[in-house]
Parts: sequence; structure tokens; C-alpha cells
Amino acid sequence: MRKLIIILVFLTACSATKTDEVAESNKTLIFGDSWAFLTHHHAVVGGNVIGLTKSGSTAKYWASAEGQALMSLYFAQGVGDVRKVMFSIGGNDLMGKYKTSNTSEENAIIYSEITANSLIIFQRLSTAMPDATIVTMGLDYPNFDESRNASIAPSVANSYWKKTGEPTALEFNTMLGDFYKVLKVAIDTQDKWKYSHNLGMMQYTADPSLPSPDDVWLAGNPDEGTPAEFMEDGSVISELLSIGVYVDSIHLNKAGYAILSKRALDGI
Repeated sequence: MRKLIIILVFLTACSATKTDEVAESNKTLIFGDSWAFLTHHHAVVGGNVIGLTKSGSTAKYWASAEGQALMSLYFAQGVGDVRKVMFSIGGNDLMGKYKTSNTSEENAIIYSEITANSLIIFQRLSTAMPDATIVTMGLDYPNFDESRNASIAPSVANSYWKKTGEPTALEFNTMLGDFYKVLKVAIDTQDKWKYSHNLGMMQYTADPSLPSPDDVWLAGNPDEGTPAEFMEDGSVISELLSIGVYVDSIHLNKAGYAILSKRALDGI
């Protein structure tokens, strides 16, 4: 009987060790800009979730020597056990260069530059984490019109809405769709690089009666509302302010980022 007990204890210890190893080798890295930061904060995923994020960062920054150095410092801590990467980048590049007055040729140059920098970043991520699947998170279109009309996002001189030429939701939505068509061509050439299409996510979180992100390939419908008041929910504002982030007409709310993380990672 004594021998049997010893054997059982040994087997239990081995089993626990194996489980721990599996858990440790199932990490998720959320990487990129403020969308990545907020997704990391509100992530609803299994396993260990870590983040390398910088609000306001661009693809150009992460592809630069400074951005690459920051990635190297972070990766030096050990990321070999990361199996999933959520990669959000490009939105700030677009917001900094897109204008309604741009010609299609000018926009094509912008899309190509962001795509080239995104490829550099992907290659750096895949080199550091060769066993990870990397998913680029598509953006939603900002509800500029509704937020402005509701006086939630005042039309101040330095607002994104003013700087980009006062685009309608349809104009901005179309621009995002055109950009991701270009980026997806590059993504499709890489086995470990995937794309999560999220246009319409803001509408879904504003009105859950709309089709679920898991049910349809959302395209965003400018005829459907994205109530700005929903993004101004008091509890959401309080929580975001507590981590130094404000609610605006560009970012999703807490529910939106929770859904976004689950949608992207469950599909891997």
C-alpha cells in the first residue's frame, strides 16, 4: 500500500507539471497602438495575456530603429512561449495622412507605405515568436458625424475630423476598406499572418440587435446608427479615465474591445 501511494503522488506531480507547462506555452501578446492597449486592458481570452503597446504609435514608428530597439528590449525578457499575437497598427498613420482632398493615387502611396512598414513589423514579431500566429486587427470607422452632432466630440480646430477634411462616415469607412484590401494582399503571402475584419464593430457594440461579429463578415453600414451616447456610458468613462484614456469618436468602448479580443483570438 505504501508503494502504491508513492506512485500515485509521483504521477500527480508529473501531471501538474505538464499542465503548468501547457499553460505557460499558451501566452498571447497584444501589440501596437491604443487599440491594442485598450484590447489588452479589456481582453476576454484564455491563457496568459501580455502586452507591448504604445498609444498613438504608428507603423512607421515600430518599423524604425527606435521602435525595433524597444521590441528587442521587450523580447529579451522571453517571448518564446507566445502562441498568439494580436497586432494593431496603422490607424494613426492613416489619421495623420488621410484627407478627403487626397487623390486615389495619393491614398495608394499612403496604403503602400503602411503596408511595407507592417511587413517589417510582422517579420520582427515572427522571428522572435516563430511558433505564434499573428493576427492584424482591422479598425472600425469613427462615428465622427454622430459624436459631433451630439456635442460629444466638439469640432475644434485640431480635431481629427477637421484635420482630415470633415469626412462623412461613408467616406472614412470606404477609405479603411480600401486600405485593408491592400494590406490583406501582403498578409495573404505569409502563412502565420492572419487578418480579422472588424468594420462595423462599433455599430454592433452600440446596438447588439445587429448581426453578431461571429455571424457575418461585417462591412459597416453608414445607414445604421452608432449611438455616441452608448460610448459615453458613465461606468465606461470612469474606468477609461482611471487608466488615463478618454472615450472619443475613434475608439470602441469596453464591451467593444472585449468582443474584439475574443473575436480575433477565438478564430485562430
